[in-house]
Amino acid sequence: MSARSVVVVMPFGGTDRTERRRAILNFKRLEYLVRNKCNVIAASPATDSVVYAVEVAKAAMDEIPERTLQQIETADILIALVAERNPNVIYEVAYRRARDRTVVLVVDSADNLPLYLKSLAHQNWKQDEVMERINQIANDSFRELSDFSVGIPDDLKRAIDIYDSELQTGLEEALQEIEAAFEPHPTEAVQHLRGIVSDKTSSFYPCSIVEVAFSGHNQFANPDNPATVREFDDGFSRLYGYADKAGAERDRPLTLKKLLGRIEKFVDNWNDFTQEQVKLANTVLKKDGFARATVPLHFNKEHGRKEYQGKSYLPSIIAKVTDGSLDGPYKTYLLVVYIELPDTLRPG
Repeated sequence: MSARSVVVVMPFGGTDRTERRRAILNFKRLEYLVRNKCNVIAASPATDSVVYAVEVAKAAMDEIPERTLQQIETADILIALVAERNPNVIYEVAYRRARDRTVVLVVDSADNLPLYLKSLAHQNWKQDEVMERINQIANDSFRELSDFSVGIPDDLKRAIDIYDSELQTGLEEALQEIEAAFEPHPTEAVQHLRGIVSDKTSSFYPCSIVEVAFSGHNQFANPDNPATVREFDDGFSRLYGYADKAGAERDRPLTLKKLLGRIEKFVDNWNDFTQEQVKLANTVLKKDGFARATVPLHFNKEHGRKEYQGKSYLPSIIAKVTDGSLDGPYKTYLLVVYIELPDTLRPG
């Protein structure tokens, strides 16, 4: 089961008590639809379902504190409710989009969107029966609605179940489209690793960052294909037979199974190499131990790049970051460099 964080930005109703209660109910409507009604299948593994942790952005009426901007930036998915011309919400959407992060727009009317957002796909918020039920509850002073953590009222839930199929379908399709191309936002530690393979940093060897997902301690989330390359430099692209980094980017997801399949026929000692890699994975990844690779990739004259023909490269893990509790689910990120061996250390 894959978990995604969803942050909702929306008008909060200001100091008016009824408007504040209406804002809480608007959030509960979105939360209920996303968490309980939308059925989304994870891209990998194909049979895995997605669950959503939904929270409201912690912004005040007259300011957007730094912690809120960080929350908006790092969420896997941002849902923006634009039910009125609210400058905070518009700014938060722009802030998120400036960082090339996913936004789902839910609108009362496209007229409430500024020109630069009108071209984005958006979901229709206006459903008369559901909105009427929200207004009734908001105006009933005997109904307790203390804050955004309150449970959804049963009569609002029933109204959503009966009348909100259009919004449910729209959200479900938008979330499924996002999931199909989902790339997790890196933790701070992983971002430091990425700096080593960025365009601003020259690396001496081909290098990459490999993500390995675990469902529990020592248990791969996808045993048949546990590892995916998330970041890499130009040297890594050429090593694995791509013309350049852009060509490799177009071939995502870059699973190790796919990448190794690209070079198998160019490696003379393939069986020895793959057998040792399995042992290393079990020691380093599953048992959190130390192991040293001794079998390099020895490329023959058939490799498409002359600079790699007849040369040997030893994959070496030089950094490891674990994101999440070892009880699972969690992910491990490895910074791998391919070190060229001198002639005296090459096999044969």
